[in-house]
Amino acid sequence: MASERPRPEADRLPLAGLSHLPKAMEQGQATMIKRMARSLNERLLAPADLKVVRRSALVIPAERRIANRNILFFHPPKCGGTSVSKALSRCFGQDRLECAGKTFHLDAIASRRAAEAIGTPLPAYREMLLSYALGMDGIQYISGHFPFSNRLLQGHDAQWDFITVLRHPFERLLSTYYYNRHKPNREHFPIEQPLEEWLQTDNARQSATLFLRLFNGELARRAEPSREGHPSPATEQAVQEAIANLRRFTLVGETADMAGFIGRINEEFEINLQPRHERRSPAPDYQRFEEQPLAIQRQIAELCAPDLAIYEAFFENRHRAC
Repeated sequence: MASERPRPEADRLPLAGLSHLPKAMEQGQATMIKRMARSLNERLLAPADLKVVRRSALVIPAERRIANRNILFFHPPKCGGTSVSKALSRCFGQDRLECAGKTFHLDAIASRRAAEAIGTPLPAYREMLLSYALGMDGIQYISGHFPFSNRLLQGHDAQWDFITVLRHPFERLLSTYYYNRHKPNREHFPIEQPLEEWLQTDNARQSATLFLRLFNGELARRAEPSREGHPSPATEQAVQEAIANLRRFTLVGETADMAGFIGRINEEFEINLQPRHERRSPAPDYQRFEEQPLAIQRQIAELCAPDLAIYEAFFENRHRAC
């Protein structure tokens, strides 16, 4: 066999160069992996996660920050408070990440599911969640469909500003009906009956006496006055207790004058709050109270009598007598 001819010196790598080859390959692979990761982030994450991060890191203007005040916003359903609540939640920090760490918002649907899962009445479960939020370090803003609890909030007046917004009970009841009747999500308190039939149900009576049950301060007997009807000694006592509790609030606003309510918030907390309307009704063209048949008006007025007494302690009645 012929012997292999030696390779010219020019075709052979110097031994010194071989020692650097693995390191060069590693650096090339690392560079390629970084480029692939950057490309993947830009294509897949930028439209979603990075957008959220960028938005959350936006600086909050100084004129919209609330310092050295704690706010507890009791938000009765269907009173138009969602926009104000969301705007207020962005007032406690220099950026949105800091605000998120200082605020606690009740998830209405999740709290109902959790209460049902453990067999606890929803008001009692939400009272426990409010107690939990009040016990958290660093929390400056709490909002949601919480009931006012005397045993829980006794002595908190000095540390917390209580605020809420009320809607005329006739309007609020009709808004509740048409929203739950036509909303696409049929899981959370749906209504399937015509208005005339629904007004005969316990659900309607509960909805009509929301202020009575939400603000009387005694969860153990929240359902009693609504069962007894109006007038009755128990109902009248609960009405007066709700009014007395609401008089402890820093601000009680009215849905019909939301601009005035926002102006009072700005003056009280020395900010420039500019909320945007967040929620639309699935049936915006429903018949308002004055457009309903007279028999329906009278039935609504009877059901809402306790809540109307609470409402009129702060705002004038704008509806004619039925």
